[in-house]
Amino acid sequence: MLAPPSIRGGLTDAFMLATEPYWNQAGGAVFLFILMNNLIATILTLILGVVFGILPMVAVGFNGFLLGALVRQGIGIAGYGQVALKVLPHGVFEIPALLLAASYGLWIGMTALQRARGRRDHDIRGQVKHALRRYATIIIPLLVIAAAIETALVVM
Repeated sequence: MLAPPSIRGGLTDAFMLATEPYWNQAGGAVFLFILMNNLIATILTLILGVVFGILPMVAVGFNGFLLGALVRQGIGIAGYGQVALKVLPHGVFEIPALLLAASYGLWIGMTALQRARGRRDHDIRGQVKHALRRYATIIIPLLVIAAAIETALVVM
């Protein structure tokens, strides 16, 4: 939210350009676009945590930066109420899903780092399987709910 106006404006323009093809689409297409985008982002955050946990930290930081910049820019255009309504699915469903994926990614990354240092007492494959099971049972449902709410807000 503290980013200079030029950066906020540039991020807003990039976001609008990336989402523009979906503005006039049917609700199902918007839902699938939102859901697939979030599924890909979170699974990459989880799986690529094996690279010593770097990507999960970058993903969480970038998501926070982008959301903060878009919120600040949106408040100036649409006001607090409209922006709060649009951000609600992120705060309640998407951000927890991203944080869980990043947490599992960091967990796997720490194990990879320990193995790289010669400690072989941790089972990375078992951790990845556990994380993917949790991804399927917790993270995917959160993202489906978030995509449904966002679709309803976009199509309205």
